[in-house]
Amino acid sequence: NIAEEFDAEILIGVEIGYQKEYLDEINTFVKSYPFDFVISSIHFADGLDFYNGDFFIGKTQNEAYQRYFEVLEEMVDSFNDFDVIGHFDYITRYGNFMDKRYDFKSYEEIIGRILSKLVSKGKGIEINTSGMRNDLKIFHPKKEVIQLYRSLGGEIVTLGSDAHRSVDYASDFTEAAQLLADSGFEFVCEFDKRSYTKRKISS
Repeated sequence: NIAEEFDAEILIGVEIGYQKEYLDEINTFVKSYPFDFVISSIHFADGLDFYNGDFFIGKTQNEAYQRYFEVLEEMVDSFNDFDVIGHFDYITRYGNFMDKRYDFKSYEEIIGRILSKLVSKGKGIEINTSGMRNDLKIFHPKKEVIQLYRSLGGEIVTLGSDAHRSVDYASDFTEAAQLLADSGFEFVCEFDKRSYTKRKISS
């Protein structure tokens, strides 16, 4: 037993890579295991991968980002068995653009709809610090998204480092917590058995 061997509590989490054509399988999978925490994210859209660049072929930057947010809204509309959205504006990691960042105002309407739906469903957002480890030097989502979620009544926020190496575990959490505090949040959330506990952000 790993928990006994290391004298530690072991929780089980999963990140779902949402694709609408697999929604039935996703729902079955999530219900089949005693997950403590479920993140839902978008890594593909229209059957095309962001990582290898297929999704961006034949699209302007605006068209690619707009479509990403449309698929994100579709996910929130059709999938309910998750706790937080992972790396909300993940799309900006990829694409062969001179400047991968986006103007929040250009997408504020659709982002606002997505966040309003999250609040009404009692869902949260992950503050993902992985962007601080690449050329963008940003959190996912960006500050304006975090602030809008809070202004709409959102309270459920988690911190994630998206660590694929142990050295990156919990990286930049202090800075992320400060951003949350500056955005009006008093707590971050920790999940256990799909319920969250609020942990006060240290001042």
